[in-house]
Amino acid sequence: MNNERFRYAAARSAAIVCVAVTLTACGPGGGIGGGEGPATLSPDTASVPVGGRATFTLSPAQAADWTVNDLVGGTATVGRITPIGVYTAPFVIPSPTTVTIGASVATNTATVNVVSRFAAAGTQSIGSCTPSCAPNAVIAPYLNNDGYSDLVTANAGNGTISVVMRGSASTFLAPSPSAVGVSATAEPQALVAGDFNGDSSRDLAIADADTAAPAVWTRLGQGDGTFPTESSVALGSTSRPLSIASGRFDSDVNLDVVVANFVTNTLSILRGDGTGTFPNVTPITSDIASPLGVAVADFNQDGFDDIAVANNGDDTVVVFLSVGNGAFQTAQSYTVAGGPSAVVAADLNGDGFPDLAVTAATDRHLVPLINKGTPASSGSTFNQPSTPYSTGVEPIALAAADVNRDGFQDLAVVNKGDNTITVFLGYGDGTAVASETYPVGNAPQSVAVGDFNGDDWPDLAVANSGDDTVTILRNRGS
Repeated sequence: MNNERFRYAAARSAAIVCVAVTLTACGPGGGIGGGEGPATLSPDTASVPVGGRATFTLSPAQAADWTVNDLVGGTATVGRITPIGVYTAPFVIPSPTTVTIGASVATNTATVNVVSRFAAAGTQSIGSCTPSCAPNAVIAPYLNNDGYSDLVTANAGNGTISVVMRGSASTFLAPSPSAVGVSATAEPQALVAGDFNGDSSRDLAIADADTAAPAVWTRLGQGDGTFPTESSVALGSTSRPLSIASGRFDSDVNLDVVVANFVTNTLSILRGDGTGTFPNVTPITSDIASPLGVAVADFNQDGFDDIAVANNGDDTVVVFLSVGNGAFQTAQSYTVAGGPSAVVAADLNGDGFPDLAVTAATDRHLVPLINKGTPASSGSTFNQPSTPYSTGVEPIALAAADVNRDGFQDLAVVNKGDNTITVFLGYGDGTAVASETYPVGNAPQSVAVGDFNGDDWPDLAVANSGDDTVTILRNRGS
């Protein structure tokens, strides 16, 4: 996934929704620990995003039964509160919207406004394009180490990439577009950031679906958002690379790259030499069928990165386990009905083994595949797909991050067909709930996770291919 600081990693409108939740502390017959008399609860108001937290105290301090809606501890529907007054808002906006709590120890009540996880969307231009930029991919790397994530988009419409540096906690600088390669038919479809030459600056690898000369272009970064050095690795004729990821597939310390080629039904493994070039290119030609997405993680915890591919052509996700020398075991295949369109690796159940989440565009589903959690060298690594979750229309991309910082990975799914993004909050056991849906720009294609204001909370960036913009959703924190 696209951000170095976050591991990859019933819906409502994106208009901010507020819910009144009243909290009190009570202690029948003296509460849990015996009452010391009337107490004042503070603060008396708070604003908490879905899945967020707020701490309440009693003065004088004393043990008490903290309740939400007359239930000690509350419920998942209205939110829960601990015996020491830490309130966690529900993952979905509750109904009714007002929750009242009686109190016997506290002489007052506290009202919590439960608000949307992300603030109202902002729109960032990626530059003036003729006829259009059509950004099909966005990433959010730290290009100059100023504490703010920056943006880079792959613009299939005019053969360019756009670098948009974050200038401060609240603003971006003017976009800086540049042509990819030298061909008028260049068509950058995907990109990934990584340190490909070992100088601690972020470089770029760009999948170019050029109809005349498909290639992977590498641009070496200077640590200031500029990329003056460019080189390329040719791919097979008419290969049409649509997805790219990086990892370490052999025993050296150099980053490697994998590209999924949609037309030729292949993967291209590009092994890095540590200088920013990739002299060794190896194809994988079996078990690939119109691949639309690729993800990389060490699924069996053997120290080498493995590959997962979303095969749109035969409704499967295939997993290739690395053998540590740039080669891979025979594919493991898992059926995911409904047109797999993207795949992401993230630990969805907290066992330390990366799981998979897959979008199925035709069936409008998000499908988790949970890792069995055994460091096996062969055999089946994942359980068969779990019960799918409903998404919006044509889910086409997704990203993973712990957006409410509860220690569990969450998922953000881009719905191209209705111009929205749905956030699924994870429970940490491999399950999740559709928390909220936000409107974005026209024809969204890609989502990246970043921190655009330096507050250490994951924000979202969505590339909108239909209007040449990136939608920024700022995390409210808490």
